[in-house]
Amino acid sequence: MVGGLYSVSYTDVLQLVCIVIGLVISVPFAYYHPAVRHDSLETVDWVGTLAPEDVGIWLDTLLLLIFGGIPWQSYFQRVLSIRSTRIAQMLSVVAMVGCMAMAVPAAFTGIIARGTDWEKVDGFNTNITTNEGEIVLPLVLRFLTPSWVSFFGLGAISAAVMSSADASILGSSAMFTRNVYKLAFRPNASERESIWVLRTALVTVSTLAACVALFIGSIYYLSYLCSDLVYVILFPQLLLVVYWPNGVNKYGSLTAYAVGLVIRLLGGELGLGIPVVIKFPFYDESANIQRFPFKTFSMLCALVSHLLASTIARIIFEQNWLSADRWDVLDAFPHLKMGFNSTNEKYRETPIDGIVGRQDSAVLPIVSMDENSRVFKDGLANPVLIDGRKDSKF
Repeated sequence: MVGGLYSVSYTDVLQLVCIVIGLVISVPFAYYHPAVRHDSLETVDWVGTLAPEDVGIWLDTLLLLIFGGIPWQSYFQRVLSIRSTRIAQMLSVVAMVGCMAMAVPAAFTGIIARGTDWEKVDGFNTNITTNEGEIVLPLVLRFLTPSWVSFFGLGAISAAVMSSADASILGSSAMFTRNVYKLAFRPNASERESIWVLRTALVTVSTLAACVALFIGSIYYLSYLCSDLVYVILFPQLLLVVYWPNGVNKYGSLTAYAVGLVIRLLGGELGLGIPVVIKFPFYDESANIQRFPFKTFSMLCALVSHLLASTIARIIFEQNWLSADRWDVLDAFPHLKMGFNSTNEKYRETPIDGIVGRQDSAVLPIVSMDENSRVFKDGLANPVLIDGRKDSKF
């Protein structure tokens, strides 16, 4: 529809239509249900307050949801399948506006649920407590709307869930097949072999996801936890690779991964039963809550460690304090190795816009050398981003 991954694109369009129709048409029917007390809707008592001691928590969560939502595989899976960078940028901005617009009917649904006397609802006849807040939307669609509206509304929820599920499962399986199996273990794997590995990975990831869904009580918490890890571990690496690609390397990447993960886990996670080891400033002993924005602190530690480790590794090998041929086990500095020359089959210099690339059996060959070429660090080509048109520049 807008590039590759046609099946995913078609599915996304259908799911989006179901979400829009289901949520939009359900709001007026729910609003005019006899059990809804319209006079109570005029009282804005559902707006909470922000206590001064909770500022750190809210700031941490705000930054986490903003920047932790960027390095998602499902997002880049679609961005990298679009024909040009201009279309990708446009759709990203439109998606932001669409997300805000679709939050409006969901918010109205919550307001209606708060003003409903649930004891007068046929088939339910009991009030909703704060513990049931996570299922308010399905309850409104099920009991406050006609059957045919409920059908579309619940279909919208199912579409939203499936939209995330299929993209996550497909993205994780494809990433394992391409980045782990083919690059690390079987560089010469055939297309048929890769397809079977992808199918096996799909079944494995689906099974693991089902197990997690059965043991985790809240989908929102699970999504929030994923954003947490992405924010702490992946966001600083994506930031540096995009804006400072020549200043970072594999050693810094591994160091940042370890530092960010360790500091984050030492801060504790009660939902997973991980105890608090490091008590940051403003720690609440009575509630066992970190009021300091320690997740952002963990992200910044990962960012700084990435820069430091990359710089130290570069100095060590470029100053020849350690031999790159013997000690560069991650192959981060191939140009410093003895076998790096124009006639070597494994390392062959390929200048592209001043960047010295390399071609070997474990990476894709560089297929274009014009000014529009898109290359990764160390000259690795990304065929999805290679586009000869002038309007596809970053």
